[in-house]
Amino acid sequence: MAENIDIFDFSLSDEEMAQIAKMNQHDAGTRNFGDPQFVKYLIETYG
Repeated sequence: MAENIDIFDFSLSDEEMAQIAKMNQHDAGTRNFGDPQFVKYLIETYG
């Protein structure tokens, strides 16, 4: 529990921040995880 509360013990580099900023740019941020096409996409993309 103490580890979960201590969330400010790290820092991100500019490169890491840029990588995070690029994430999830192709949609509105909501997904239907029961959608067969989305499941197929996940399997094909991430194995």
